[in-house]
Amino acid sequence: MQTNGTKKIKITKRKYLLGFVCVVLLLYGIKTLYRHIHSTPSKDVSTPTALQKTGFNSPYLTEFDIDRKSRIYSVPNFEKSFPDDNPVQLTAAQEHGIPVVQNREEANMNDEGLVYIGFSPYYDIARLNSSIPYLVPRAASLLQDIGRSFMDSLMVKHIPVHKIIVSSVLRTQDDVEKLRSHNANASKKSCHMYGTTFDISYLRYAQAGERPVRNDTLKWVLSEVLADMRTAERCYIKYEKHQSCYHVTVR
Repeated sequence: MQTNGTKKIKITKRKYLLGFVCVVLLLYGIKTLYRHIHSTPSKDVSTPTALQKTGFNSPYLTEFDIDRKSRIYSVPNFEKSFPDDNPVQLTAAQEHGIPVVQNREEANMNDEGLVYIGFSPYYDIARLNSSIPYLVPRAASLLQDIGRSFMDSLMVKHIPVHKIIVSSVLRTQDDVEKLRSHNANASKKSCHMYGTTFDISYLRYAQAGERPVRNDTLKWVLSEVLADMRTAERCYIKYEKHQSCYHVTVR
């Protein structure tokens, strides 16, 4: 028969063993955590970041912007989203543009009203047959912002960087007459004559990243950028189905 003293000794031993096991488990957990922390390799400063891997360093984006991948939404309908016909755009062109110039020599001499937009890191200019690369400063700034915003949008969506291609810019009176001689769709009262208007192709893009991307994908992203610009009342836009371009006039 066990005495009260013997029972107390056994209870004390059990408590001791239980406490010992708890301490061992706690120390094992701390040791495992310590090994895990110190076995994780530190970030190598020589390793390219997500932003650097895009191949285009934007001053407007951070690593956080690149790491949080955004979705592609496009617009519900291209023709309904960009319905601004020539009469609407012509009014804005006449308000913000220059007087119509007769020929290219006259346009080249207009240093005060026009700026040269032939080179930019944000867009490419296609071979121009019926226009010349000049815009009023207001329109040049809009084009620059569209190109930059398009590149930024591609990066946050983790899409290889491409540049938009501008297919038509300023047209002189002579350019319009020559164009109308072989293009029945060319308007005699063209917005392009005021230096406020440019066309952006939605079928062609200049590859600037690591690999090409489907044109449909790029078209969807570009439509988002243009829709934002139009909503911000910076421009009027017409979706030109037959010309395969966005016809843009600054507001």
